[in-house]
Amino acid sequence: MPGVAAPEHSCRTSKPTSGDTPGIDLGLVLQAGGNYRDNVNNPDKASDGKVNGRPAIEEQEPLRAKGQCAIRFQVRNSRALFSLTYGSDTATACKKIEELAPKVEPLLPKNN
Repeated sequence: MPGVAAPEHSCRTSKPTSGDTPGIDLGLVLQAGGNYRDNVNNPDKASDGKVNGRPAIEEQEPLRAKGQCAIRFQVRNSRALFSLTYGSDTATACKKIEELAPKVEPLLPKNN
């Protein structure tokens, strides 16, 4: 049974809308005991893959709202959820998270 996502195991940052550029919101949560394959909220818009060799799932609109994209990483016997919201543009949100995920992945605990 996964633990609750405790605030001491998560971080969030955002940049407000500026002119015609939508705001962006990023979050990273480590959840002890959770499997990265569990609780995929929008399985029709999820795909398996790897980020720098680490098993991961990319999920478009995980809360069924436009502009959201998330990548779930395997982290030992736990999981990390990296999420990004970019206005109401889901395609751009996923493109941005795909660019950032390879930079975030090495900062996570190793799986070995």
